[in-house]
Formats: sequence, structure tokens, C-alpha cells
Amino acid sequence: MVDKLIEMLGIPVRAILNNKIAKKTFYEQGGFNKNEVSMFVDEVESIRLVGVLNSDSTSIQRHVTEEYNYTDVAIIYVELKGKARYQSVARIIQQSIPYPVLVVLGYEGSIIFNAALKRNNLVEANKIVIDELCFSHWVNISDCKDIDGQFLEQVAVSTLPFDNLYKFYVELYNRIYLTKLIDLLSFYPSNTGNLEVVKMLIRQITGLIQEIEGLKKQHDREKNFAKRMNIFTNYKELEGKLESLRKNLKEVC
Repeated sequence: MVDKLIEMLGIPVRAILNNKIAKKTFYEQGGFNKNEVSMFVDEVESIRLVGVLNSDSTSIQRHVTEEYNYTDVAIIYVELKGKARYQSVARIIQQSIPYPVLVVLGYEGSIIFNAALKRNNLVEANKIVIDELCFSHWVNISDCKDIDGQFLEQVAVSTLPFDNLYKFYVELYNRIYLTKLIDLLSFYPSNTGNLEVVKMLIRQITGLIQEIEGLKKQHDREKNFAKRMNIFTNYKELEGKLESLRKNLKEVC
């Protein structure tokens, strides 16, 4: 899988390392409780440092300010024993590494991409703040759909901005985030224009979907006919709002 990943991402030869990393390298960093450590050990089969992008291995310049320290972007591949706890595994890896990391997790021929926006903690020295983690959906490499192929083309190194490592990684993060549109609208955008509007609409749509699902479960449990009808009316009204938001999102994209 690592060789396939190197090929898919188009990682420059000078940036390729493909070194195995011991699991304890991450959980021994501190700040993780026994349950988290146990979960990490149980869920992870192996970890490899696929490569590191920096000014030595690429033509992309570093970006260092008081708030941001983007001198390297690591690419890490994690072979999982199962899919259930992939988000928790990714979070431990992201929290253990102070600089930006693209984490690719794999299980039985499928992979999922993870990125996290990080900045320096201006209150506590030598600590970082992770603003948000984002994940793509699972992509079956052996049976890749056209829409997933469009996404994979957009995370190739050569397609990302080379101004500096900060802009490079933020754009990579955004392109991973936009895979939410595959699940919501069954398409992947060719650009990241109107990103803030898109994110706002995605949050609204996701919230409505959760609310509708909750009302449907409540409807199924309710025995009183009048109350069931009231719940039914409520979630049908929300479904109308959901369809309107989907239409707005498609127009923006």
C-alpha cells in the first residue's frame, strides 16, 4: 500500500523515506491515558513515515511566524486492524507531532485521509493547538469510483500550491474537507472557491440530517397517534429545508 500511496500522491523522490515507526513513539509523548494507549496498540497494525516535504526535499519554502511553524509536512501511513477507532488513532498521531501531518489510514484495501490545522500555543511554550481535524471518506483503492479518482487527483503533491508549506497544507486540508460533498451531493468540486460559504452550508446540512434522524427515531418509539403525527410533520418540514440547503450548496459549488 505504501508504494501505491507514493505513486498516487506523486511524492518527490528526495522526500521519500518509507521508514517504519514504533507505536510507542506516539503514545510515549505524554498526555494520553491508559485507555487511549491500549486502544492505539490494539487498533494499529503498523506505522510508516512515508516521506517529509520541506525546503530541502522540494521547492516549497517554510512558513514560520509566532503563531505558525510550518517547516515540514510529514506523510504517515497507518495500517489498521479494523475501522472502528480510526478517528481516535489519527487524533493521537496528530497530537503527538507538533508540525503538520497528512495521515493516511488503511484497512483491507481501503484508505482514508486525515489532516489537522495546527498552530503554536501562545500561552504555553512548546505546545500546539489543533483547531480542527478533518477526514475524507473511505476510498477503495482496488475498485476506485470516478468521483474518488477526482478527489485523489486533487491531493497529488504537484496540484497543490507551492508558495509555502502553510498554503500547501491548508489547501490540502481544504481538499480533504470537501470530500463531504461526495456524501452530501455525490460530486467533488474542481476548486475550493467560496469555501467559507460551503463550510457553513455543510454544517447546517449535517445538523439538519442529525435532527431529522433523531425525530424519525422518536417517531418510531412514540405510541400516541397524535404525537406521532406531530413528529412526522416536523421532520417532513425539516426535510424540505434540507432539500433547499442541498440546492443552495450545489449552486455555490
